Formats: sequence, C-alpha cells, structure tokens
Amino acid sequence: MWKDRLHKLFGRLHVDGRDISVFLMSLFLAFSIWLIHNLSLNYSDTVSVPVVAQCNIEGHSNISSNSCMIAARCRTSGFSLLRIRQQGKRKALTIRFDSKDLHHKEGEQFYITAAELSDYVTAIFGDGVRLESFLSESVQFRFPFENNKRVPVQAVQVLSFKPQYMATGQIRLQPDSITVYGEPFHLEHIDRVFTRTIELSNLKASAHGLERMAQTADFPLPIPPVTATVLIASPPPHNRRSPVSRYILSHLQECGRREGCTFRLWS
Repeated sequence: MWKDRLHKLFGRLHVDGRDISVFLMSLFLAFSIWLIHNLSLNYSDTVSVPVVAQCNIEGHSNISSNSCMIAARCRTSGFSLLRIRQQGKRKALTIRFDSKDLHHKEGEQFYITAAELSDYVTAIFGDGVRLESFLSESVQFRFPFENNKRVPVQAVQVLSFKPQYMATGQIRLQPDSITVYGEPFHLEHIDRVFTRTIELSNLKASAHGLERMAQTADFPLPIPPVTATVLIASPPPHNRRSPVSRYILSHLQECGRREGCTFRLWS
C-alpha cells in the first residue's frame, strides 16, 4: 500500500527513477565530502594503546610478560584518531625501549616515566600525533628472570691479503662477550659463541662491519650481532730505508773502503 502512495507522490512531483538515482548519488557525494573534510581537521582527544615492552636487560627476559595501556591526550587529525582507536582494540603493540629509559623498581618490576615515554610517542601513536600530556606519571612492566650465562665471542674467519699486506692482529669484536639466555640444559654446554664465517679476499685496507652469530642445534635462540674489525698493515714505501738500515750501510761501506770492497743495500 505504501508503495502505491509513493508512486502517486512521485507522479504528482513528476519524478522518475532516474531522478531518484541522481538524487541519491548526489546525497552520497555530499556526505563523503563532509566526512572527509571533518576527518582532515585536527582534534584534541584522549587516546590509549596497549603496549608490550621489549628491552635488553641482563638476567631478564627481553619481552615483558604484561601489557600496559598507555593513555595520553594528543592532538591529531580525525583520521589518526580513528586509526589509534582501532589499534587499541587489536593486539598489544610491541615497543622497543632503550635500557637507560627503564628503571628497576624491585625484583622483576621496571618502570618508565612520562618524560621518557615522550621519546616514543611516534612509535606508540604513529606519525602526525602531537603529545599534550600523558594521563599517568609512569608505566610499569614486568620482565621475568631468565637463566643466563656470559660467554666470549670467537670469530670464524677466512682472510686473504694482497701481496705485502697483512693483518696487524686478530679480528677485533665488539662486544667480545655476550649474555645468552635459555634453559639450564642448553647453557651448560655453551662455553663460547661463534660468528658466521667472515670471508674477505685481497685485503689492502682495514675492514669494518656487522657480523651475525652462527646458530647451532645446542643453542637455537637468537643471538644479537657483533661488530667485527680487521686492521691491515700496508707495506713500507719502495726504496725507503730506515735509520737502522742507513746506519748499517754506512758502517759496511766504511769497512769496505778499508778492505777494498763495495757494499750495496738492496731495497
């Protein structure tokens, strides 16, 4: 019945189906323009994101066992506010913190202050977000104790040099020892860790670079890379004589004159 009334109304207004389609399309475009315009404006609002902390703290797990809701008042666009609110409903975000920013409270508890959290605003909330204030003075994370052991790092190397060049010593590793974590039955068999094979050919200058650790069945957990440096000694310039060689030559030449012989020092 209502369809008949609607058709009668459209007939009186002389509106056909094509006009209705154009009207609805225009209405949709107008709403889209209005929505995009409003979402592009900046707003100040309170947002919160669940965060799991990641940090290298000796003797502790490098991932916190808890997640914390970090809430702050920020100024950003409407698009960013929608994105942050969707992030807050999803899985906790893992943020890597510098160990100097996490302070030990007691046992397995560590905290980071709002002043230090301000350095991680972009990592937590994303680009284009300006922090106004955090809602709490500090945030606490729990890093469980883990079995660990400090072991030296040994370089595995295959090096070759150009003629007359040589290394001045062993490859320097930084750090030269690392802390490894794992179950006791894994750690008791580990007395050192090795780099992957460092292969360098025809060296004539010092080399420097980042080298990863070799993984073994005895220790399947990941190990951070180390910096390796090899120093190369260059040959002395051709025909350059040291003060000692000049002294020996002059002494021999003096003796030769007395004995009627001639001496030359070959370079």
